[in-house]
Amino acid sequence: MVNAAGDTAAVPITEPTVNPKADASTIADADKIADAANTYKYLVLDNIEIIFSEHLQIDPLGVLKNISKYQETITAWPGYIKDGYLTYAEPWHKDYVKYSLNELECLYMNLE
Repeated sequence: MVNAAGDTAAVPITEPTVNPKADASTIADADKIADAANTYKYLVLDNIEIIFSEHLQIDPLGVLKNISKYQETITAWPGYIKDGYLTYAEPWHKDYVKYSLNELECLYMNLE
């Protein structure tokens, strides 16, 4: 189900399973995002933790950049900005990623 108000769509994303793998729910999530992107002017992404899952073997920032090429996107990043880097998780965590702010190619706000 897509929660839409005017020109904006909020797409619920499936929570990762106990034994995560690229399965039908992951494909369904991608289809939901694509459908919303084709229907609404703005796409708002929140609770995006699933795209950081190591088993998907994707670059989370790359995925978001790709979506934003075709759709005006607002994304709530579930990490933090520190010392010129955008991060997700802690360095010891298997899903840890770290990007230089120079790589973002977008506007960002640190709400911390």
